[in-house]
Amino acid sequence: MKSALQKTKLLFVSALLAIVGSAVSTNHADSKFAYFDRQRTGLTYGFIDKTGRFIIPPKFSKASSFDATGIALVEIKSTADKNWYTSKLIDTNGRMAPGSDEIDVLSLPKQSLAVCRWKDKAESSKKPLRKGFTYCTADGKIFKRDFQSAEDFGEGLAIATTGGLTGFVHSDETFQPIQTLTGCDALGAFADGVAPVRQHGKSGYIDKRGNWHIEPIFRDAQVFSKGLARVQHMFSAGSIVDHRLLPNSIRWGLIDTKGKWVVTPCYLEIGPLKEGLQYFRDGDLMGFMDETGKIAIPAKYSQAGSFSEGLAPVCLQDSRTLVFIDRTGKIILSRDLKDPVRITDEWPTFRQGLCAMYQKYKSESRWGFIDKKNQWKIKPMFNEVKSFSGKYAVAGVKSR
Repeated sequence: MKSALQKTKLLFVSALLAIVGSAVSTNHADSKFAYFDRQRTGLTYGFIDKTGRFIIPPKFSKASSFDATGIALVEIKSTADKNWYTSKLIDTNGRMAPGSDEIDVLSLPKQSLAVCRWKDKAESSKKPLRKGFTYCTADGKIFKRDFQSAEDFGEGLAIATTGGLTGFVHSDETFQPIQTLTGCDALGAFADGVAPVRQHGKSGYIDKRGNWHIEPIFRDAQVFSKGLARVQHMFSAGSIVDHRLLPNSIRWGLIDTKGKWVVTPCYLEIGPLKEGLQYFRDGDLMGFMDETGKIAIPAKYSQAGSFSEGLAPVCLQDSRTLVFIDRTGKIILSRDLKDPVRITDEWPTFRQGLCAMYQKYKSESRWGFIDKKNQWKIKPMFNEVKSFSGKYAVAGVKSR
């Protein structure tokens, strides 16, 4: 199940980016890997350099950006059967990691291990295979154990279920059942010594011994980062928080690793902390605050994304003008996009001095990259692009 934060992101007003990012929803099993549940667009994807030239030709039906280790996740049509697709890991030279046609890789490796799903049948034999999930390394080694659900690794552990038991998986493939986790759903990986889990509809955090570190009292809980976590709290109807009557009883706040409120739950949305600031939604408008909850930029935008390279994308209230502001709220550059802006998976942020942007061409949008002077550095000639990661960016073109 996707969190309310993610669902809110999908309510924007018209079409800008379809980016995977690493990021991943907070539930185990299929919906966790929303990227590979996403419908194929009919485009083929490859990887371009900063001149706009394809370094890895467009031959994939889906493609993620490269991670920090130079690994990307791609989907390609089978050479044995045109109705079969398989997802694999590749390096920056386009070389596919060795592996089996019995599995689909579902996530980029975390601590050298990626979550995989067993196929119903192998392409080569068409015989029934093992069911559920497992893990593999970037060089193709597959865990021997099967799981009904599997979470990403974090701090040397992953939460998974096998044989009706939920517990911890270790990198050496050993499985440790944890009684506390009976009937629980994992919501994310370990970070800051704890992992978010949901039990009987309430979310909390367990430690590496399997004990409750923060009792399950929240409606939703995110992974900790730098000692803080976003959590969602449900109040009774008509509650007053920070001297305000809440017409909607569900609100987000921030807690520390002891479970104490750092930011009182009074916001409809709180974004991740980036470069010392995070966006928030208060009513219909969005602004920015620091990790203590101090308002840095008042709520005055219809939409807002995270800071990157000192700039954050925001939409003015006309929903058509996309501007980039600095940490003081000063507008640094502006784009009139003619049509209302809609962001899907990730806002168009600057990375390595470049930002994905589109230009209308007849009845469709063509994508390229602008610099911080608002000039085209890569002309808009692609049907879809994703932010640069390392030396390369994903670009999609119409299949021939």
